[in-house]
Amino acid sequence: RLNLPVVGKTARIAAMGRFGRALGALYEAGVPIGEALRLAGQTSGSDVIAQKVAEVVPRIEGGEPIASTLESTNVFSRMLIDMLKTGEQTGEIGTMLNTVAQTCDSEARVRSKQSATVFALSFYLAVMLYIAYVVVTFYATYYGSMLKGS
Repeated sequence: RLNLPVVGKTARIAAMGRFGRALGALYEAGVPIGEALRLAGQTSGSDVIAQKVAEVVPRIEGGEPIASTLESTNVFSRMLIDMLKTGEQTGEIGTMLNTVAQTCDSEARVRSKQSATVFALSFYLAVMLYIAYVVVTFYATYYGSMLKGS
C-alpha cells in the first residue's frame, strides 16, 4: 500500500504522523526508548515501519542516536528525521515529535481531500466521455443509414 502512487504517499504520511505522536507521548511519559519505539512502530499502522523500527531498536538501545539510526531504515521522511535530530540536540524530543505528528496529520488530510476531488473529477470525465461516445455512435449510425437509404 505504501508504494502506490497517490494513496501510498498519503498512507505513509499518515503512518508517520501516528508514529510521531505515539513516540512523543511514550517518550514524554518516561517509557524506555526501546519499548517506546517498538510500541510506536506498531501503532503507526504500517507493518513496514513496525518491522524496520524493530530491526534498529537494539542499535538505539546500544547508544546510537535515534535520528541517524531511524534514517538508516530509509522509511522515514526527511522532516521527521530532521525534527528528531533537533529534538535530540535540544532535549525536546517529545515536543518535536508532536510537531511532526501535527504536520503529518494536516498534510494527510489535505492529500486525502485532494485525492478524493481528483478521483471524483476523473470519474465524471469518464462518464461524460462515455456519453459522448454513445451520442456520436448513435448519430453516426443514424445518418449513415439515412445516406445509404437515399
